[in-house]
Amino acid sequence: MPSTYGTYKYRKVFPNSPKRAHYEQMLALSLKLKTERDQLIAQWSANHDVPIATAAAGISIADRNDGILTIQNYNSWAEYSNSHPITTEYTSDGKRYRSRIELMTAETLKDLGLEWKYEPLLSLNVPSRFAGDNTTVEFTPDFAVAVRELGRVFLIECLGMLSESSYANDAFDKLKIYSYNGIYPGRDLTLISGDKNYMPSMEAIAQSVRSTLGILCAESIRSSNEGAPPQSKESALTSAGSLTS
Repeated sequence: MPSTYGTYKYRKVFPNSPKRAHYEQMLALSLKLKTERDQLIAQWSANHDVPIATAAAGISIADRNDGILTIQNYNSWAEYSNSHPITTEYTSDGKRYRSRIELMTAETLKDLGLEWKYEPLLSLNVPSRFAGDNTTVEFTPDFAVAVRELGRVFLIECLGMLSESSYANDAFDKLKIYSYNGIYPGRDLTLISGDKNYMPSMEAIAQSVRSTLGILCAESIRSSNEGAPPQSKESALTSAGSLTS
């Protein structure tokens, strides 16, 4: 039977125990996780004034209810809204994608446990300086990703032919329209770029997605804690330690 010492448990393991190797592995894993926890706490306290305990339990995050990228709009979007036929054979979980980079992005989103829709239809405003009148244009971004825990939605565009001049120009015009509609690269829009000479790895794609998620999380925490009294970093670290210990 395991014994306790203070708030911790320990187990006696004899040298000839058949489970000795298992318990040694578990101990090594426990120490590794504790080290990683301490590193994360230190990193959090160095970059945020909000205690981890407040971020985890004391905030109320409201769904984004302005603009286009809302959960309500996401729920109404249908997939495969692009009228151009898909002629490639890139498939995953029964879904077909137009390019290898899109397939890799879909696999990455699945590995990250995210919810997404492929090629939903968005109607965006076009400023007069682009088209001569304040008209609208319909876009079908490659992916729309819902982060229901934050009440947020972000888009992913896979730019797989940037070395071609006309493609790059069209992509830049598209980014200008996105920005005019309050959809900004890095916050609301993740760009996965490549061409015939370069294809990003799934880890590189995952890092880009994680970066966007990090920005959304920080923005949600900051907006949810506006008006809260400031706390010192020492107080934040104390609260963080009590939460994760």
